[in-house]
Amino acid sequence: MKDAGGPLVGPVRPSDALAENLRAYRMLRLMTQDQLAARMNDLSHGWGRSTVSAVEGRTRNVTIDELFGLAVTLGVTIGELLDPTGPDNSRLVSLDVGLESGTGHPHHVAPRLAHLWAASRAVVRFFREDGARVEIELTEHPGPGRPDAADDRRAEVAQP
Repeated sequence: MKDAGGPLVGPVRPSDALAENLRAYRMLRLMTQDQLAARMNDLSHGWGRSTVSAVEGRTRNVTIDELFGLAVTLGVTIGELLDPTGPDNSRLVSLDVGLESGTGHPHHVAPRLAHLWAASRAVVRFFREDGARVEIELTEHPGPGRPDAADDRRAEVAQP
């Protein structure tokens, strides 16, 4: 969620992370909303400046096709657009994807795990049969300059 016009504060929905990252990547590339809209038009998405503004303002969601178009337009991966930690991995917000525990409290995906998940380096599974079991699986070993795999395995789903 957004705190009175300020930065994202956790937990956030994936659409909130996308909106914030769209704005951040657009600004990092020194693009105006009009320029981004023109590039999306070149990809046959029919966007105008008001569409960019609505997505960045969290009043309009994007389709899967538009998500791919935004990734191409900005030169980033889809995971980077959805990563709640942001372009510089500095946001410490958890991700709310609607997981609920057996106690009725939500399970939020912690920032570190959300970052790994967005990068397709972790799989999160929720098993409704037992009401609260969440399973985390790492999909690959970290490369050079990446945190130790043991640190990745400690990434957990945040508790309420």
